[in-house]
Amino acid sequence: MTFRTISVLFSTSLVVTAYALQGPGEVTKAVAGQEKDRAAIENFIKHDIAATLSQDQTALAELWTNDGVRLGPGAPVDIGREAIRATNERFKALCRGYAS
Repeated sequence: MTFRTISVLFSTSLVVTAYALQGPGEVTKAVAGQEKDRAAIENFIKHDIAATLSQDQTALAELWTNDGVRLGPGAPVDIGREAIRATNERFKALCRGYAS
């Protein structure tokens, strides 16, 4: 056997042993954590859709954290909830100007 083959076999057995020693409790905790994360993401998406459809700039800005950073191509960086809200307002006003 080559050194590489021995290394692969050793690594594989190490991973299998570590997984076996964790027991089913760790897997259950991981799945519960994933379900909690999924529910939080789905809740965020629901609020994002509602704020977008209503064009409520305050609600859209509230989806960001105070230290959030929004990057866009060819646009200045928005740092923080208030900067993001202000850019949203300017964009909405600009779009209204085109619609008139």
